[in-house]
Amino acid sequence: MRRSAKADVNPIRQRSQFSCVATSTCMALNAVGVKCNEDQVNQVIGAKPMQGARWEEVLACAQYFGCRATLTTPATLTQVKAWTDEGKPVLIAWNPEGRDWSHASLIFDVTGEKGSYVVHVADPNLPNPDKTTREVSEDDFYSKWYEKWPNYLVRRPALMIEREISEDGRQIMASRIARVHLERKKWVEAPPRQFDLNQQEQIWTIYDLSYAKVGKHISSKSALMSNYDLFWVVDVEGDKEIDAFVSYSSTPFGKKIGLIGSDGTSEGRNAMLMKGAELLLKRGWYAEVDSRFARLLKKRLGVNHVQDEDQVRTIINKPLEWDEDKKCYTRNLDGKGDVVKYLVGLPTI
Repeated sequence: MRRSAKADVNPIRQRSQFSCVATSTCMALNAVGVKCNEDQVNQVIGAKPMQGARWEEVLACAQYFGCRATLTTPATLTQVKAWTDEGKPVLIAWNPEGRDWSHASLIFDVTGEKGSYVVHVADPNLPNPDKTTREVSEDDFYSKWYEKWPNYLVRRPALMIEREISEDGRQIMASRIARVHLERKKWVEAPPRQFDLNQQEQIWTIYDLSYAKVGKHISSKSALMSNYDLFWVVDVEGDKEIDAFVSYSSTPFGKKIGLIGSDGTSEGRNAMLMKGAELLLKRGWYAEVDSRFARLLKKRLGVNHVQDEDQVRTIINKPLEWDEDKKCYTRNLDGKGDVVKYLVGLPTI
């Protein structure tokens, strides 16, 4: 993901053993431009000795100071990264020292790639008195990211804080991007604007993984989401995250599949392949693919290979060098140079 920022957090230490929530909330409010201190925040939250604070008090406190709070549980680091990359701090409950109670801290940055994230945390009560921040590896962080309740654990709570009222008193409208609802192993079709920031990040991560070796020609997540009319996406694992996608755009000759990708698992790759073939077997669907994929689609799944040079030139409508023997062509793609392509599917012509 091409980041625009990280949350502008100034780490501070809590001044009592019961004020980690108030101090972390104070850091978050300061990061989005609200001038306040721990005492002022705790007057609203109301934490007391031997009694911490609940998420309800933090939500109310954020609203009191002219901010909007979004609480998600269970969240993921991919979702948190999407927030911090936009400069939005994220309050968490976790258990870094394995104590009998949970502890509040503030994530201000997530760096690295999915699978090897590094989480940057402003911790108001670090055991080392000379430090106020931690850098925690992805697996280690996930193992500590929970809140203790009497009879069970609340996994991966995260509360993002952003401005609702600007410094000059103007209303900042909430994002109207709706999250695409995912059901296990059910493909869903949606335009780019319906994916929330977390889902857009998932699609971008899959694209980055799928095209890293063969060559990427799209430079940013925003470009990826604006280049195509619609996306087919699927959650094969049942964890509410996208594991494979097929993107396409409309042309005078039908729907052209632009990109396909998966999370790299065998289940994800198989879902991607079968969905691509399902679409390409329909009249009005087509794609440009490399030789390996063309052979796979034709041999295993019976997808048509368009072999008429005149039809190919009409449909592609760009300079290309035709190979009569192999019924394929070479053309130049921005960011990748000259590539060999096969036209497959059933375009309308």
